[in-house]
Amino acid sequence: MLCRLCSSFYIEEESFENLFNFDSICENCKIKYEPKLNFEIIPIDLGEIHYYYLYENIKLNLSQSDILDKYLDIIYRELINQKNNYGLVVFLDDNLLNNIIDLKIISSNYTKTFLFSLERKELLYQDIF
Repeated sequence: MLCRLCSSFYIEEESFENLFNFDSICENCKIKYEPKLNFEIIPIDLGEIHYYYLYENIKLNLSQSDILDKYLDIIYRELINQKNNYGLVVFLDDNLLNNIIDLKIISSNYTKTFLFSLERKELLYQDIF
């Protein structure tokens, strides 16, 4: 089979369980891209932003992000466990990162914001807040 993340060939044992598994990735990529919930607190004027992400020190391209998006359910479960402790929930993608001033405008009216992304984005806090 061909790994969807690194495009290398690998052998997987054929079975009924993986017959319809179209998200096949090799064992090396399963280890390399094992999701881990990371958390940062960003202080703002009248509150804070809680920033959650799954991958640190890994730069994902668009196709890798599309494949690994399925792991965002880890963050969604964390959000559900917080039980409405946040006034605003924002998904940080490259579009929003390029227009970061929009985040400042949006989050200025809330004291507690839940910000999340698949990979850690480098935020220049002094430019944002």
